Amino acid sequence: MLDRITNEGKQKELPLQMLTVTIGETKKEDRQLLNRGEEEIEIYRDRLKKKLKNLRCQQLAKDPQRLECSAHKMFIASFSHSALKRKYFWAFVKIMTDLHSIKTLQPIRRRYITKWEQLCTQKNVSHRNTLEESSLQMTTELTELEDEISQNSLGLEHFNREIGQNYEMLSYLNKEPQSQLAKVTAEMLLEGYPIELMDGDATHVPLIWIKAVFNSLEKKIGNKRMFVLSVLGIQSSGKSTMLNAMFGLQFAVSAGRCTKGIFAQLVTLDKGLREKTQCDYILVVDTEGLRSPEFASIQQANYRDNELATLVIGLGDLTIINIMGENTADIQDTLQIAVHAFMKMENVKIKPSCLFVHQNITDVTASDLNAAQKRKMREILDKITKIAAEKENCSDKYESFSDVINFQENEHVMYISSLLKGDPPMAPPNPGYSQGILQVKKQVLKFAANADAKYIGDFTKLLSNLWEAILCQDFVFSFKNSLEIIAYTSLTTEYVKQTRIFRVKALEYSYELQNRCKKLKAEEIREHGKNILDEYLHKLQKDIKCQQWKFKLETQISSICEEVKQERLIGEYTSIKKKTIGRREIDETIKNQEKYIYQQAKQLADVYRQQPISDDKLQTEFTKKWNEWVSDIPPGDKYEGIETSFQNIATEEFLNKDKSEIIRILQSSDCQTKVLEKDLYFGKLKEFTSWFGFGSKQDVVNKANLRTKKILENLIAQISGHEMEGRKYTKQIGSQLFGELSSGLEEVKIDGKVGISVKGQIRLAVCNFKVILIPMLEKVQEKHKLENDPKLYMESKKERLWEMFKTDCKDLQLVVKISTAISREFTKAIQLSLPKKCQLGMIEYLQRSSSKGFSSKMSLHAWMLVEMAENGNFESFEQYLSDPIQCIKTFTSEQIQRICFQKSKTGCSQLQEIHGRKVREIINGLHEAINSQNAKGTITMKSWWPTFLKHIGNIICVEADIRFFDEDRDLNLNELIRYLLAELKGIEDTIIEAYDQTITSEIVPFCCDFVTKDLIKCKMMCPFCKALCELYGDDHHRTECHRPQGIGGHTWIDSNKLVTERCTTSVMAGHTFKNQHTNGEWINYKQYQTVNDYYKSWKIEPLDTESEMYWKWFMATYNTELAQYYDCEKADIPDGWKSISKKEAIQKMKTQYDL
Repeated sequence: MLDRITNEGKQKELPLQMLTVTIGETKKEDRQLLNRGEEEIEIYRDRLKKKLKNLRCQQLAKDPQRLECSAHKMFIASFSHSALKRKYFWAFVKIMTDLHSIKTLQPIRRRYITKWEQLCTQKNVSHRNTLEESSLQMTTELTELEDEISQNSLGLEHFNREIGQNYEMLSYLNKEPQSQLAKVTAEMLLEGYPIELMDGDATHVPLIWIKAVFNSLEKKIGNKRMFVLSVLGIQSSGKSTMLNAMFGLQFAVSAGRCTKGIFAQLVTLDKGLREKTQCDYILVVDTEGLRSPEFASIQQANYRDNELATLVIGLGDLTIINIMGENTADIQDTLQIAVHAFMKMENVKIKPSCLFVHQNITDVTASDLNAAQKRKMREILDKITKIAAEKENCSDKYESFSDVINFQENEHVMYISSLLKGDPPMAPPNPGYSQGILQVKKQVLKFAANADAKYIGDFTKLLSNLWEAILCQDFVFSFKNSLEIIAYTSLTTEYVKQTRIFRVKALEYSYELQNRCKKLKAEEIREHGKNILDEYLHKLQKDIKCQQWKFKLETQISSICEEVKQERLIGEYTSIKKKTIGRREIDETIKNQEKYIYQQAKQLADVYRQQPISDDKLQTEFTKKWNEWVSDIPPGDKYEGIETSFQNIATEEFLNKDKSEIIRILQSSDCQTKVLEKDLYFGKLKEFTSWFGFGSKQDVVNKANLRTKKILENLIAQISGHEMEGRKYTKQIGSQLFGELSSGLEEVKIDGKVGISVKGQIRLAVCNFKVILIPMLEKVQEKHKLENDPKLYMESKKERLWEMFKTDCKDLQLVVKISTAISREFTKAIQLSLPKKCQLGMIEYLQRSSSKGFSSKMSLHAWMLVEMAENGNFESFEQYLSDPIQCIKTFTSEQIQRICFQKSKTGCSQLQEIHGRKVREIINGLHEAINSQNAKGTITMKSWWPTFLKHIGNIICVEADIRFFDEDRDLNLNELIRYLLAELKGIEDTIIEAYDQTITSEIVPFCCDFVTKDLIKCKMMCPFCKALCELYGDDHHRTECHRPQGIGGHTWIDSNKLVTERCTTSVMAGHTFKNQHTNGEWINYKQYQTVNDYYKSWKIEPLDTESEMYWKWFMATYNTELAQYYDCEKADIPDGWKSISKKEAIQKMKTQYDL
């Protein structure tokens, strides 16, 4: 196998890793855009992505598995061997590669040394002109020899690297890689073989491969905790040797080869150490040395060392800073790199620890000398910290090393002697070295016992985030934001979950409060109502304290709690109290009329009981008498005609304006309630439409519609308040509402410049009042009539009285008549309570649902976008672009309606199943209430009914002051209970069978409002790309999902073409922009927060997300439609965007939000 590599060359036998250098450079350039020049960012990045794909295709073409007898194919075949056979084979490969290195590299190194000595000699004896020419030639030869050493260097890691690149290449090209590769590598990791985290030749981290290996490891051993120990130091300072001696590892230290890249090896802890450290494993991370001579000629050698230090220190819970000797001049560079890295970690809220280990110290027992050395170490660290702080622009924050990291020189600086006692090659091992290593190991375990160890899954996420941030120019900015997004996503998901639980509880208490207060009379609610309210407020407060709010959103949690208390409890109680007290006199009148008619009906029933007749004739006689009884009831208040009232109000409001126009609109059957372009007054801004509003008047129209909608929402809330408090419509109410509407429209100013014309104000005020508000006011009026007009109230009781009368006319036992009457009351009360019960049931179902769509604002948003893409209709996107919040609400309503009608496991619709379950819950509660009665003795209905209602409690709301015939006669309670229990079964079956799906009209709007209140708090949009803010009502705004600015209508000034750049890349590149907010002046994107307070409130980070692909697909697919919508020119779409399929875009969106 190795003979083939010797003969054919590593480039042919292990070709995939040969292209990794270019792949790594391309990925880094995609983040940093250092060589972009004047090219458009998105087109340049698209070109880089094409290059990356081309490189992966080249890897596929060179895949050594295609060769019959390749070394790689022989190695990969070992992955199907048994564990023991594979272990022997890998050990054989390791031995053979070490022999190969000795055999192949030594001659090249001798040639290198010879050539180097010749160059040195020539520099001493040659003239300057001759020297320059020959020196250049020799330097070239030395560089070629260095490359030859690198090309001929071979170890087990090169074969494993090829496996990783094979896996990455197939994954990138959407071809199925062999899962066995990752699985076996995970097994070998458990058996003590290292895994390469960073390719040292390419400075590239193969994230896909590493994630696959650690995922396989997690599946095999579970999500165990592991303490990560990393090491940092200059080259050939004995780092790998120290780790091997400390834990018995197998990091490469022989054959004249230094560690190159970053390797990790897993150490299993025994039971005692697991209990002591609360860790299952230690993951030891070994790195290549800093200040490597082979990279000394690279222009940005410091950058590579900083990358290594930042990654290693960021990964480790503890980092050993390994120093050879005690000369401070030798360790200055190492310490400076380490301090820079520690400072970056502190800035992104990672708190690693460090342990300084001095190796090769001759006298490690002299305590006085050690103390002096430690003090000197502290002085060096403090000095370097000040220098590093100046470079990081945070000198006011860091003055000493202790400001950066918790450091105690008496504990965190250790000294060990050299490995060998004497001069090699005949020097024996030094026992003092092992003793020193043992002390270091004890200190490491002490750190592990006090550290918050990582789970396996956390380690891979941290590695991914660290590397992505290192690829960006601004590590702290990038990594900090990626951490914030991860933390905030989990935070807001928990926030939505907990507040929804809390609001459901508040809803339950609200319904109970309503039931209890509705049973009270005016005097009772005055006396006892406040106590009842306080009882439920106390319950709710107790529920709040049960929640563990351990996050930054405590202020918002408190705010939502107060909002829910006010809306669900205090508001409900206040409305019921006002209504009850306000109706005191009318209730007294109605009750007197009701008492009189019941007496008349009872007397008539006594007559017909003696002379039975058919039900039809009986009903005719009852109706005739009923008309006589109600004719004596005086008529109620007169009600004003709302439409006539409105016409008068409108003409009075616009008295000095076009009256004929008002009359024309009032008489028109076609009333457009939305703001149209003709309604707006642009004034002088008409000439600036090329850049005004990002190139579109449509954008201004959309903003005007949003303002108008907010005005209407406020008025609708006022009308709902009038309804809850039992008020009737008056001209004063109408004038107030119309006045607020017209003045609100008059004050509308888009970006302080565009307003609604006078004609537009008249049209919009009249149309919106006529189409939206009048129907609501008429509904309020009808409800008020029914509740307050004595005649109408009695008409509503006619059916109940007829049923009681008909039953009483029959010669039946009293207990049968009473139980039948109670059964009717139960049926009516259950039917009235079911809509609210089903609302609560549907909300609980949505909470339990496995669908991720309702879990957060952005999940719901993404779900809607996926559905819109699948429908393939740009009209729905037009609605979304004009008003995304309303679009989300509409989508939520549609999805809840769909859930209501979808089939459950029982075969009926989901809502029908909830309806049936709620009916059974009520019936069971009534069963318990009835069975709780003392079944001995006799009772009268007049005395028993109020007591029985207390047992019913808040199960249903049954009228307390109800009338029964023969309510003063004695009844056997035992018989009544028996009859009532029999009636309940019939009630249950009747109501369940009578299920009507029209109940959805009461369920869907309520549930939609409930869900969207949870999810849609902040309605702000990015000032550039119009992406929705992900936060929940904060003063600051951000989103992970910025998109091409052309989607928000942003155009290039010179060409009027839609922009393809995302605002995140524009900020990163420092481009300039101007619009109405900048008063036409050019502003650098990096200073966008200086424009105004709204821009300042937005935090725009240069991060890539999976959802980015969706918007690239959208803009490429609907480029023409977008240009027409914004009245501008089509965008120059990068070729890579055009190749994205709808399926890919949707899948990426689903993946990101786990839909």
